[in-house]
Amino acid sequence: MKRNVNIPPPTRPVNPSRFLWHITYSNPSKDKQIRELGLLPHNGGVWAHNQEPSFEVCYPCFLDSWDVLFQAPYSSQLESTNRLYSQYTFWRIDTLKCDNKWYVDPFMEIDCKVLNSNPKIYIFTKEKIPSDVLTPFEFDLENYTNRYPKIIKSKGSAHIIPVNSDFGTLRRMKI
Repeated sequence: MKRNVNIPPPTRPVNPSRFLWHITYSNPSKDKQIRELGLLPHNGGVWAHNQEPSFEVCYPCFLDSWDVLFQAPYSSQLESTNRLYSQYTFWRIDTLKCDNKWYVDPFMEIDCKVLNSNPKIYIFTKEKIPSDVLTPFEFDLENYTNRYPKIIKSKGSAHIIPVNSDFGTLRRMKI
């Protein structure tokens, strides 16, 4: 059954971060389709997360977390976390290579007011996201639990970059 979603006209434009995140349930055939065709508008748009450091408040993670983290009979919190986040493909959108217009997600705006959070972390575009601006990532439990900083060596110096975001712990996927 196909449902029609009436999205109010976008009224709040957003200047997105360099990288946005779109989260889907991992599925080899669907991942391959996204890799080939890009992200196509669904229910009126392509929805993404902007500047959010935690998976916990990202769709669909916050909906799935109740079942997996609090009700499922797993032996440890670590196993539950791994089970929850391993079911997703995390698509990174490079906005420098994509000139789409982005807007505040009208469905999340009211929730953000109630929760006193920034509505600009939930955004959408009405346009297709081309495949050449997308990079797929997957959950990496070791990186997530240990949060190793990244070390960049260059011409006799080194820079240590801390991991301040859950997204910084992801591992690049090959599709």
